[in-house]
Formats: sequence, structure tokens, C-alpha cells
Amino acid sequence: MILLGLTLSLRSNGYAQAPEPAAPLEEAPTATTTVDDWFWQNPFPQGNILRAVSCASDTFCKAVGETGTILSWDGTSWQTDPSETTFHLFGVFCESESLCKAVGQNGTILSWNGAFWSSENSGSTETLNGVSCPTSSICKAVGTTGTILSWNGATWSTDTSGTTNTLHGISCAGSTRCKAVGDGGIIRSWNGSSWTGNTSGTTNTLYRVSCPSTAYCKAAGDGGVVRTWTTGLIWNGDGTITSNTFYGLSCSSTSQCKAVGVSGMIFSWDGAAWTSDTSNTSQILYGVSCSSATQCKTVGDFGTIQAWNGSAWTADATGVQAVINGLSCPTGTLCKAVGANGLILSWAGTTWGTETSGTTATLIGVSCPSGTLCKTVGQGGVIRSWNGTSWSSNSSGVTTSLRGVSCPTTTLCKAVGNGGVIRSWNGTSWSGNTSGTTVTLYGVSCPTTTLCKAVGQNGTIRSWNGTTWSGDTSGTTSTLYGISCPTATFCKAVGVSGTLLSWDGSLWTTDTSSTSQNINGVSCASDVQCKAVGAGGTLLNWNSGTTWDVETSGTSQILNGVSCLTAASCKAVGNGGAILGMVRQTLIDVSAGFAINISSDSGCLTTLSATEFNTDHPNATAPLQTGRYWAIDSGSCTSGFIGSLTLPVLFTPDTEDSLCRYSGTGIIWSCEANRFTATTITRDGVNGFSDWTGGNNAGPTAVVLEHFAGRAENLGGWGGVLLVSVLLIGGGWVFRKRTKA
Repeated sequence: MILLGLTLSLRSNGYAQAPEPAAPLEEAPTATTTVDDWFWQNPFPQGNILRAVSCASDTFCKAVGETGTILSWDGTSWQTDPSETTFHLFGVFCESESLCKAVGQNGTILSWNGAFWSSENSGSTETLNGVSCPTSSICKAVGTTGTILSWNGATWSTDTSGTTNTLHGISCAGSTRCKAVGDGGIIRSWNGSSWTGNTSGTTNTLYRVSCPSTAYCKAAGDGGVVRTWTTGLIWNGDGTITSNTFYGLSCSSTSQCKAVGVSGMIFSWDGAAWTSDTSNTSQILYGVSCSSATQCKTVGDFGTIQAWNGSAWTADATGVQAVINGLSCPTGTLCKAVGANGLILSWAGTTWGTETSGTTATLIGVSCPSGTLCKTVGQGGVIRSWNGTSWSSNSSGVTTSLRGVSCPTTTLCKAVGNGGVIRSWNGTSWSGNTSGTTVTLYGVSCPTTTLCKAVGQNGTIRSWNGTTWSGDTSGTTSTLYGISCPTATFCKAVGVSGTLLSWDGSLWTTDTSSTSQNINGVSCASDVQCKAVGAGGTLLNWNSGTTWDVETSGTSQILNGVSCLTAASCKAVGNGGAILGMVRQTLIDVSAGFAINISSDSGCLTTLSATEFNTDHPNATAPLQTGRYWAIDSGSCTSGFIGSLTLPVLFTPDTEDSLCRYSGTGIIWSCEANRFTATTITRDGVNGFSDWTGGNNAGPTAVVLEHFAGRAENLGGWGGVLLVSVLLIGGGWVFRKRTKA
């Protein structure tokens, strides 16, 4: 008797099942690098301004905005799409779930194919404000200087628009019916071959237009103007609706439209009249899209997203959106952030929550020397004190606005502000110090009880020696907004137009700056690690005590403050409720092209480590035996975050290839991919880490062999017979065969 046995197991749903593992092979690390990755903690899912939204169905929407932000709605939640650009995006249109176009600054056009976004050559450097696609092979995009671009399914070309006015919006009800609107009330009409003018009846700028049919359009804009077109060349007014500006408009039918604009304004059209909706936000709304009468999304300032269900608007995005001015983190599980109208937010290690401050005054600075004592200062000389449980009032003795505070211990604090005022806390009460200046002081830092530095207008720096304040020579006349001194012999001061100064215990010198933006805050965990933040989302890193490097913050919001407990634990705050967290990635032996980008985290993610092994994973099946794998660890944080992973592979990627994650239990792999280059594969929506590898021809929907077994034996008259049993999972069938030997 001859016996032959073979077992191979795979699955067709993105999982691959391999033989039982052998012990993993490890290599000694030869190179270690660190990368600081910043992501959103508030608002959630993100806080960049959103300019437009398009919904192809009730369960599929795309929203776009500043710094290349793209969000995707799946019917349940919003997630961040990698957009491959940092240019602001102003318009988006989704013809279907497998075709969307997004447009923006510098002629940027991005195309969604159902899996990922890619860049297209527009042939223009004009800012593009709107786009519309009546079919999968026809799109029109509009922008500055009367620019109109046309997509034929393969390439973009320029149309003759007949105007140099900026065009803000476009809507195409069919391949032979488009309307474009813009400055001065201009309206241009497309008939399938050329653009001609319509009479709008207004000189107000029109920002958006929506055509639910080839015989019906509405346009809206400045001063609450709404114009309606049915036939001919003339548009008619809808009457007085509001004096406030409409920025967005969407009509799912001739009897259902939504118009949105300033101060959270939303109006609804029922086919006869416009009425006001309750929007539950005061933020500017820039875009709206209605896939049906019972489903609309509107987007706006600071990541605002509101959803309409046919009867009411509710918030899709969560979190505070007020200006946050200051931040202090005394421990890894406690931070205090302060801002407009008495706002105080507290970090408990996993989430941010609002606390009762007892004041409506704007709070500007905060300092926490311990987990049971914090001081915050602000407008009108207000000082509030935290005792570990609640906030109470301190009497500052002044009505002058206080702009900064620093507490090296629980019994010594210094607060500085307008007119050169300096107040001192002795553990019991506040009293005045003579500062020796009348200029506004914006920041102060005290590394010890006998050394403090305060900075302000015209390059002013005042120094405290434990007894009196005296002047330092800063070497600049630029206004300084922030200062941080981790030791008595090391300080960094920051200010207008990218000003960066360094103190060595004796002299102030100027650092080479890598930005011209105003720098508002700085925090140094040591003399070799500092972070500085400022306008336009500027984020700088003092690299090993040698140079300032630019880091990607992922936002264009003004950042006002930063606090670094250690080199690996920093947070930054700013306008629109912006709170950014940071995860330090430790990369061991990783090859060029490797990247982890975390887009948002609910709270626990503080560290990531990745080690590359130049060998097959011990649990890899044949498609996964690609000569390289990575062990990626997120520590104790196993959920609540989302991001993308890019791995450099040793084979040439194509559409059949994937990034595969080992489950850590049993012998199961999960394989998916969103895009690839000549040397890398990227997977989005990553919400957990373990071992990863590239899969060559390991697509997630391939039919996979679950079980194969064979044996040969003598069965009487059959002679030598090969018995084969095959079970395919995913195909839903079992195949068994007998063959004569």
C-alpha cells in the first residue's frame, strides 16, 4: 500500500491559514531611529476646516478641506482618507461609490476609484473651487480667473468660459446641462458644446449652485441671495430669506433643498418656501450634500459635521471647538488646557473632559507643578486655582490681563501680563513684583525657585534671581510670545516671524529658524528636546540639541501652546479646539519607504515600535514568503486609533498584492491593500498592530484552498488508486475525486 498525505489551508475572505508556527527568527538590530507622529485628539475625528461634501448614497460620502483633508462616511462613522496632498481642497463630487473627484489649490485634482485617491494632471495652476460629474466619463471643474476644466474619462482639458470672474460652484444635471456661478453674480451655462451667459438678476457673489434636473437649478451666495432657474436665460429670486451669506447648497429634488452658511445657518426648501432649520452649531458651514430627502451632511469650520435624518440635525463630529490658549501636563495621565470664555479641559490619561472653571473670562496661561495644584490666568487679572478636585478663585490684586504663568513648586508661581505686570504666589496669596518694564509680557518659565525668565514685546526678556527682576539682552526687537527653561542653564524663547532664541546660562543667541510663521509656544523636556508651535499649524522639533526641524502637524489651525512631559510625551493645543497628541515611533532596522501614519486616537496611544526582519515570517504561507516582515507593537494600547501603514517590499507590487497582518492567535492572516508604488504597498484603516508582511498575489478576495488531502492505495480491481479530497472555503463547495492508477 502506498500512502501520500498533504495539507494546505487558506481562506478567501482576506485571511490566510498556515501550518503551525516554528519559533520566529530574530536579527540583532543595527539601526534605530525615532519618528514623532502627531494626530487629532480633539475635535474628533479631526479639526481642520471642511470646505465641501458629496454623498453618492446614504451610506457613502466624502468631505474635503484644508491641508488636503479627506474624510469618508460609510453609513456609520467618518474616517480619514490619505489624500496624497497638503494643498487645501475646496470642492468634491461623487458620481458613485467608485468615482469621486476632489479639487483645490494650485490646480489640484484628486480622483477616487473606490479604493484610494490618486493625483490627476489638471494642466492648470489656478485654484479650483468646485467640481461636478454627471457621468463617470464627464466632469467639469471651475476656479479662479474664470477657469473651467473638462474631464473626458481620461484627461483634463480647458474650456473657454467666456469670463475672467472667479467661479465658485458648478452643477451638471447631464452631459449637456451644467451651470457655473461666481463673483459678481455671474452664471455660465453649458449646452454640451460651449459656455454662454445667463442673467442672474444679482451682482452678489454666488458660491454654490445645485441642479437636481436638467430643467431646475438653484444658486445661493452673499447676503442670503437665492436665485432659481427653470427655463430660458433668466434666473428669478426666491425672495428675502436672510441677510447672511450662504456658502453651500444642495437640492436632492425640486422640492427639497438645503442651504448653509455663516453662524451655523441652515435653511430648508420644500418646493414652495424657505424655512430655517435648527443646526445645533454656531460654526460657519461651507458645504452641504443631500443624497435623499432624509439624508444630508453639512460641513464647516473646525471639522464641524452635521447630519440630517429627515426631521432634525445632529452632530457627526464631536468635541470642543473653542480657542484653546494654554496647556500644562504635570504627569502622563493629567493635563489641563485652558481657553476662551473660561474653558478648561482636563486629560485623565484616556479622554478629554470639560471642567467647571467658575469664570467666563478668557483663560490664556496655565501651569501645574503637581497633580493636585494648577494655576490658570487670563483676562481682567483672573486667576483660578485647582486643588486636585475643583477650581476656585484666587485674588490676583490686579485687573490687568495676565498672559502667562509658571510654577516650579506648589509654593512659588510667577504670572505675567499687560503693562509689564508680574504677580508672585507664595503658597498662600499673590503679591506684586517690580518687573522693570511697562511692555506686555506674554510668557514666563521658572525652572527653579531662584531663576525665572519672562518674555514680551520688542524682544524684552526679564530675569528673576530669587530676589529681583533684571533685564537680559535678547539681541532682537521681535516680540516674543513663549519661553521654556528645563534647567537653569538652558532656555528657548519664541516669537513673531519664526524668531527662535537660545539661552546657555550666560547669553542669548539666535537659532536658525526653519519658518517665517509666528511661533506662539514652546516646551522643552530637556536641553536636547523641545517642541515649538505656531501659526498655520507650524510644529518645530529641536533635534538632539543641534537644529530645529519641521514636523508635520496635520493641521493649518493656529497652534497656541505645547507641553512636553518627556521627549516621547507631548501635546499641542490651538484654535478651533485643536488638541494634538503625539506618538513616538521607535524604528529598528526598517528600510526606506516604511511609514506609519496615525490620523486619530481616542487617547491611549503614546508609543509604537517596529522591527524589520529580512527573512520570511515563520508562519507565512507561499504568497506571504516574500523575504521580509515587520513586528509592530503599540504597547498596552490595542484599540481606539486608526491610521495607515506603508511597507517597502522586495517584489514589484501590482493590484493582486496586499499587506497582511498576523492575527497573533492560531495561524490566521488578514490581507488587504489600498494602493501601491513601484516599491511599496499601503493599507489604510489600520486599527491594530502585530506582525506584518507583504503578500505577493495575496489579494483579499482570491479563492483559497482550505484543505487538500491525498493518498494512494490498492483497492482490488481498481489497482493503485489516488484518492483526492478538496475543500474550498468561499466557493461553497466540496470536490472529491477517484482516479484509476
